[in-house]
Amino acid sequence: MKHRIAGICAIAFLASVVSLGAGCAPQQSESSSDDRSKQEASATPVQVDWSMESDCAQCHASESTSMTGFDCFAKAHADEGYVCVDCHVDEAALSDVHKDSASGNPATKLVKTEVGEDICLSCHGSLDEIADKTADVALVDDKGTAVNPHALPSSKDHDALACADCHVSHEEASALDEAQSLCASCHHSGVFECGTCHS
Repeated sequence: MKHRIAGICAIAFLASVVSLGAGCAPQQSESSSDDRSKQEASATPVQVDWSMESDCAQCHASESTSMTGFDCFAKAHADEGYVCVDCHVDEAALSDVHKDSASGNPATKLVKTEVGEDICLSCHGSLDEIADKTADVALVDDKGTAVNPHALPSSKDHDALACADCHVSHEEASALDEAQSLCASCHHSGVFECGTCHS
């Protein structure tokens, strides 16, 4: 009788171990399978046959987000109904930087294309007109000298400045802060006068 009870206990024990083993083994749930599929899909490069009519947001997610997600110049333009190719108009340059996109190596940043001054000025008017419209905008040096950043005296360095040097399109940045920082890169003595450092 003892052997019979021991046998029944052994069978019950083995059945519970098999049952527990099956229940405790890692199981692949549908959600983890879905998660892995999503990860694999996001790791797969997007293949795009680029044209001026393409949806830029397919690859340029951060730039696309900047047009809706926070206050920056790209959002201000998007709010007025402008799209990427209204400012990024150089089709030859864009075609060149996107030539590998169809091979599975899409561009991810806007690093080799520029928005030229002529594009900005075509909507915003000449520098003189912009200076008139922004007469109340001023950068101030350490001595209290106020300067309208759109009405700088002509010089080699000033003439080389571009709108995008201060007006950062796809980042949340204050144009005045950017301008003040840019001025300080040359006027490092804290004054806007010439000859204070280099005579």
